[in-house]
Amino acid sequence: MRIIAEPRTVVLVEGRARTNREGNQTTIDSVRSSLVVRVPEGADLVAGSTSARVVVEGRVGSVAVVTVSGRIVVEEAASIDARSTSARVEVGRVDGPCRIRTTSGRVNVGSCGDADVATTSGRIILKNVDGSVRAHCVSGRIGIELESAHDVEAETVSGRIDISLPAGVEAHRPADPNQDDIRPAGCDCTVNARSVSGRVDVSQR
Repeated sequence: MRIIAEPRTVVLVEGRARTNREGNQTTIDSVRSSLVVRVPEGADLVAGSTSARVVVEGRVGSVAVVTVSGRIVVEEAASIDARSTSARVEVGRVDGPCRIRTTSGRVNVGSCGDADVATTSGRIILKNVDGSVRAHCVSGRIGIELESAHDVEAETVSGRIDISLPAGVEAHRPADPNQDDIRPAGCDCTVNARSVSGRVDVSQR
């Protein structure tokens, strides 16, 4: 399924589907993966799929999308809540919070506000993050690039963790990663990162 946000006032469906319109809300039901839906820019979206990809192009509002094995791609949104069982999730830009859950898929985010991402077996890459971060996986690498000073909690069992801070940002790293402690004066944020069988690197750029 392809959803395109563009300058328009009504929703246009290209392909065979059942469509129901009530006020400003449009509900679309289809079994065809080739469906194209054109929506107004900034529209809020709720989408679901079993095995078909969900691709959102253009700028939209809040996005909630669930798939079983269909890849999720979102170009630009105000916020996103994405969940998949075994699919890759790719997000371009999110102005606000970014929440992603997948069991065995890789997660790539180009920029976002607060990030809360978890996967069982897949790499997590979060770039240009301007908010707090929670990133957890069992077997996979975690890469986090902060745009400003915010707290980070990152954990993986078997994988490397790389955290990049802006120049001049001083991070407090608790002596015991399993327990928070008081942030010393002069530190801008707390980075609590742990890997059971991998390396943890925190650097400034």
